[in-house]
Amino acid sequence: MHTSFAYGLLIQSELPLAQPVLDAGTPDIVVRFGSLGQAVTEPERGNRISIDLPLGVKLLIRDGCEVTIDAPAETDRAVLRAYVLGAAMAFVLRQRGALVLHASCVARGDEAAIAFLGGSGWGKSTLASAFHRQGYRLITDDVMAIGLDASSPQVIPSFPEVKLLPDAMAAIGSGSDELQLHSLSHKQIQRLESRFDRGPVPLKHLFVLQAGEVNRIHPLPRAKAFPELIQHSRATKILTDPTFRLQHFHQCSCLAKAVPMAYLQRPRSLEQLPQLIDFIESYLTNLTNL
Repeated sequence: MHTSFAYGLLIQSELPLAQPVLDAGTPDIVVRFGSLGQAVTEPERGNRISIDLPLGVKLLIRDGCEVTIDAPAETDRAVLRAYVLGAAMAFVLRQRGALVLHASCVARGDEAAIAFLGGSGWGKSTLASAFHRQGYRLITDDVMAIGLDASSPQVIPSFPEVKLLPDAMAAIGSGSDELQLHSLSHKQIQRLESRFDRGPVPLKHLFVLQAGEVNRIHPLPRAKAFPELIQHSRATKILTDPTFRLQHFHQCSCLAKAVPMAYLQRPRSLEQLPQLIDFIESYLTNLTNL
């Protein structure tokens, strides 16, 4: 078994996942290969989620602590890794009570974090990597888990990697290590071993990414922030349990009340990333000084 650490959880897995750590005791999550048979046809419940994925891959996530992988023997292990750290982990975190958003997140020094929400290809990872090159800490990429039990919303760090297309990788600069995400994707993994902490970080601001001709930020009132959080939530579409949905709506409402949100419009230009970072930093400084 391989042992790794992500989202504040110790993971033991038959499939290598995040960077290995020394065995630190009883695992929070166990990932195994197994035959699911008819399990995927059973009714979905909040504590038992089955997923059908491309290439004949099936995942079963139970009680926020167990993931079973049923896949053809020839399946690329890098594809399975991406499925487990993406789709499966989003459901694991959801079952453990976290609000899980489609977002990437960074923080500067000891300051609270800022996060960028958006769908695949919207530039979340590119922005996170660009901020990291400017001295920010990476908190998470793509799957952002938020705990709402503390006095303020806390982002739970994932693991020190971002996924970038080759042109973004070339524009931003390579990390300490990079490799192809998997055989079905053009993206590459950039590993960022420096400036990554495991402790939760308070969330300062949320930006919803939008395309635009110039850099512009439009603050969102709570009435519009709530549906944006619903839209950019992960691990929700196949969960129909009323208790889960009520909890999810409550979490999004609490986050919309606690953390400022804004639309961030910007040109889709890699060359303008430094100006965009300056623009965002200036906006946040002005908010602090108000």
